Amino acid sequence: MRLIESEKADAEVIGHVIVLGITITGIALILLVGVPSINHMQDMVNLKDAEQTFTVLDSRASKVALGESMQQLMNMNLAGGTVTVVPNSSSDPSYMLFEMKNATTTLIPINIPMGKIIYRLGEREVSYEGGGVWSKYPEGSVMLSPPEFSYNGVTITLPVLTISGNSSISGKGAASIRINKSTDPVTLYPDPSKPDYVNPISLDVSETKITIKSEYYDAWADYFRSITLAYVEEDPVNKTVFVTLGSPDVITNFEYAVLASDKIILDKNVVVDSYNSSQGNYIVSNSDNGSLRATNQIEFPTNGIAAIVKGNVMSGGTIGPSGGKGNITGDLYTSTRPIPSGITYGGNLSNAVSGLTLGNTANLVQGKLYEYKTNNNNSNSPCLTGTVLNTNNCKFYSNPDPELNNYYFTKFQTTNNQNLTFDTTLNDINIAIDSNPVIIYTQSTFTIIGNHSVRFYLNTDLELQNNIMINRENNNDTSSLFQIISSSTDPITFKDGSQVNYQFCGLIWAPGADISTGNHVQFYGAIVAKSLTVSNGPNMHFDEALTNIQTNIMSGTKLVYLYITRYDTEVSVS
Repeated sequence: MRLIESEKADAEVIGHVIVLGITITGIALILLVGVPSINHMQDMVNLKDAEQTFTVLDSRASKVALGESMQQLMNMNLAGGTVTVVPNSSSDPSYMLFEMKNATTTLIPINIPMGKIIYRLGEREVSYEGGGVWSKYPEGSVMLSPPEFSYNGVTITLPVLTISGNSSISGKGAASIRINKSTDPVTLYPDPSKPDYVNPISLDVSETKITIKSEYYDAWADYFRSITLAYVEEDPVNKTVFVTLGSPDVITNFEYAVLASDKIILDKNVVVDSYNSSQGNYIVSNSDNGSLRATNQIEFPTNGIAAIVKGNVMSGGTIGPSGGKGNITGDLYTSTRPIPSGITYGGNLSNAVSGLTLGNTANLVQGKLYEYKTNNNNSNSPCLTGTVLNTNNCKFYSNPDPELNNYYFTKFQTTNNQNLTFDTTLNDINIAIDSNPVIIYTQSTFTIIGNHSVRFYLNTDLELQNNIMINRENNNDTSSLFQIISSSTDPITFKDGSQVNYQFCGLIWAPGADISTGNHVQFYGAIVAKSLTVSNGPNMHFDEALTNIQTNIMSGTKLVYLYITRYDTEVSVS
């Protein structure tokens, strides 16, 4: 038998071997590379779903915390991961510590446990903690949804949701997360049961700090870095972030005719200028240094005669409106470009000025109210009965003993045409007015005799009705002789008058108040307020002698209002 030899047969076998080898190699590569990649991509999809679920969880938890619902239930796909409820504990700390301090000690410490809900898949975590949603990678953490925190340099609002419970579930099916309201919201600040836990803040606070202990400390740090006036330090070893809350530049003296932390609005026919009472009255010493400064905006009239500012106009924001009419003799500072055609300036045009805060009068006013309520000269004055102003014309006398010049009122309301005289020949006269609105009725007159000052400390609103005359007789237009210092956010209102019969000579320091003046008010001195709205025709004469006056207003941290609320919830997973 003869064998037939063929090279084609060898080639066919070799071809099959090569194809088989390629197939095996391909399968191996798929198993080694493709399957893990597919699994990784699936994990990424699952984690993205978890992030979206926790973002929805954030809004659901808020509904429970704010009382819109007693319970919220939501489902999520575990996808091989684990959901765990972890309360704050020494072994797994999750808390926030809020502190207000002075130079030597902590005045207000408030510790708030947070707790958290965690979804874990491999090396990744998604968590709900402290009202925010966080995602943790091996390299660090990022924020997905911010906590409910607000700070503007004056007011802090801090609602914190506390999570309790201790349950966990894992697997590939669906899980239910149940959030229950545990108790009514707990107001940690202000707190009526604690005398120092009041608004406006009455303590002399020099530093406000927040300490956060969290697995996601680095994401918390990044969040606070995004907040203006927050200064952040991290401690990676202890997984802690330290936040110091600052404040804008502080101005605690009188350098402007009007200084406003928000805005100034001028109506038609307004004139702002200056004088110096240390050199003579307005007629003798008038000049062109009546500057205005506001943090957000300064508005000029759109109708009638243009407002005139004999000095600089300094806005931390805009000048307007587009049809505004104004004549500025000095420099103009604003972010507005172009300048409205109806607003002219005689000096330079510069960028907007920086923001500012106006000091915290709460410390001073609350202290005076307490001091004068405890120790006063009420019983020796014919001008009041108990703590209520009498309706007759009368005179307050000063005394060489400073303790005998202080008065405490729960009601200070004049009658029409009432005349009050303050004899400050021997000393300052100090008046603290608590709670009830202060009303100076039509054609009332305040006369100051002497070279010492009369100071009104208010924690309420003030209304000055038509044709009031305050500190306009027997003095050299010395505005420092009559001072109003207010800690209230209630308004201060000057009603209408005539140019001759409505005159106010004094200074007003009311950093939280909106002040408005009626028609034809003649104002000598200076105003510090949240905002000022000036109606038709007033003349505002800035007394440059006030520049060096000692206000005794604390500088410190200018935090004035604080609101901290804890919302307790019980969370379970199944």
